[in-house]
Amino acid sequence: MTIASKLLTGIGSLLEEAGKQVRINYFNIVPDSVYDDVATLLPSGNFWTSGIVLPIMANKGSTESILMEQGKLISSDQMLYLQGSIPLIGSELTVKIDVGSPPVESFTLMGEVIAPEVSNQQIYKKAYIRRLTGSMIGE
Repeated sequence: MTIASKLLTGIGSLLEEAGKQVRINYFNIVPDSVYDDVATLLPSGNFWTSGIVLPIMANKGSTESILMEQGKLISSDQMLYLQGSIPLIGSELTVKIDVGSPPVESFTLMGEVIAPEVSNQQIYKKAYIRRLTGSMIGE
């Protein structure tokens, strides 16, 4: 058993034991044919998985602390941990994340997604998420 497969098994166990039901909703970004700044989000699918949602711990000097000082994160944002094989970003892709079954809260991604690799295989994904109080722009 390789190191990557051991890590994947460990992350899978953590997500199974400590995770919540999470629905990843995918949207394709369709630009308007007339105006450059207008875009529409068209649903392109969704699926359920398990994810761990944690509050941001902005200890001094941590990545989260630096992102908060830069104004990229706010104190009510959260962290989401998922399996590394789940696509979250793309040039024509945007996602909305529903937490709970049935969904209790909806979130959008904030900034970059961190995806550590071992032997060219993403082990897990860490994303910063912000609670939506309505629908996403263009949805």
